Parts: sequence; structure tokens; C-alpha cells
Amino acid sequence: MTAWPSSAAASAEPEMAGNPLSSLWLWLGATRVPEPWPEGALSCPTCHRAIAGSIRPGNRRTRSPSVPHSLRSSDAELVELCVVDGEIGRGLEPRPSDPPAERASALAFADACDRGGEPDWASMIRAAVEEGDVHTGHALALLYRRGPWSADAVGIDPVELRQILVDIVCQWPAEP
Repeated sequence: MTAWPSSAAASAEPEMAGNPLSSLWLWLGATRVPEPWPEGALSCPTCHRAIAGSIRPGNRRTRSPSVPHSLRSSDAELVELCVVDGEIGRGLEPRPSDPPAERASALAFADACDRGGEPDWASMIRAAVEEGDVHTGHALALLYRRGPWSADAVGIDPVELRQILVDIVCQWPAEP
């Protein structure tokens, strides 16, 4: 039977060695920021807009999926993920279109991520803003759903993030 290292042996090794829980925390901290994938977005069965927050599957270099996605989401799940008809947009009305202000807000979220110690999220948001409003909407949806564990920790107001998402996505065309 293998025993845990003695305290003398453990002190000679790095603090994380031999501790499965610490290894899990290291792995969780090492996960990558997802890459937005507007081209692969599913659409809402209610408003027929793309569901913001699609991520590219698989390896960034090869663009090949690592796990096949054979399970289709139900219509109810798709509606709930929709920025316009689902949880994010609930109780919010889209404001008049103002693309420069929306881009400025997205860049302010990127700055908040930088200040909060999340430079990878900041880079992803800035790259999306350069790509245009569709990429920006997907990037902000990813920030809302999968971003740093606490939006407060990086200084992002979740209500303002939701409002900007609604403002951007409501401008997207509905696909019949």
C-alpha cells in the first residue's frame, strides 16, 4: 500500500506534489479561454437569431473537434440560451443601436479583465471587437457564461454586460 509522503519528504518537494485536490486546482486554473465561433452557432427556434457564445471545438491549431457533438439541444434549451428570449435578456429592453458605444463598453470590459488579472479574457474580447459586432456579441456572451468566476472580482457589472449583449444581439438578422 502506498502512503502519502512524510512531512519531511513533502517539504523537500513542491507544495502541490502528491495532493490530488491541488492538482485539480492547477488544472482548473490552466484551462484556456474559449475561442468564439460565430460560424458554428445554433439558432433560437423563437427569434431565429444565432445563439451568442458558440465556441470553437477542439484544437486551436488543427481546428479539429476533440469530442464529437452528437447530442442536439432541445428547443427549450436553445430558447433559454438565446440572448433575446432566454435568461440573459429577461427583463431587459434593447436600447437604440449605437455601435461605437457598444464597442467602447466591450473594450471597457476588456480593460476590467486586464485589471482583474484576466489578460487572456481581455485579449479575446479585444480581438473580437476588431472582428466586428457579431464576434463581439459572441465574446461577451462567453464572458458572461464562462468568464472569470466572479464578475465582481474583475469589476464588471453583470447587469450592464447583459444589457450590452441584448443591444448587440438584437441587431443581428433573424435567419428563417
